[in-house]
Amino acid sequence: MADQTVDTIVEAVRADLLRRSQLGIVKYGVTLDRTDLKLRDWLQHAYEEHLDAANYLKRAIVELERRADGGAGIVMHHTNIAGSNKCLT
Repeated sequence: MADQTVDTIVEAVRADLLRRSQLGIVKYGVTLDRTDLKLRDWLQHAYEEHLDAANYLKRAIVELERRADGGAGIVMHHTNIAGSNKCLT
């Protein structure tokens, strides 16, 4: 018998994707099948969305750090590509 296990996280992502698509169609009146954008435009949109995501992630990380130390003297850590840690005060 085949394994009928459902991955609830994947199902939640699928639902989110469908909701975002429907929202975009209502808001912009187009689908991702549109042909008026060049590849460079699609890449720019994706790049900007990822910059936004990085900001949201950093904001959440800072909030967790503030909660951990009660908001007193938060030190933000920056890790570069080589892996060395620098503290920013």
